[in-house]
Amino acid sequence: MNLWELSSLGIEFAFIFVGSVLLGNYIDEKLDTSPWGLMLFAVLGFSLAIYYIVYRANKINSQDDKK
Repeated sequence: MNLWELSSLGIEFAFIFVGSVLLGNYIDEKLDTSPWGLMLFAVLGFSLAIYYIVYRANKINSQDDKK
């Protein structure tokens, strides 16, 4: 098992989530739709981050099974 790949999952989760929250905040400021853009992108970012973590964990696990 490659521990470096596993250790980076938390950072990748944070980047996806924080990036989506910042994008939602930016959209709220430009379109004056506060707080809906932030809430929408926070939920979408969290969902995407969870999906990505599960995808990467399965990929790492399948690579480990091949060895």
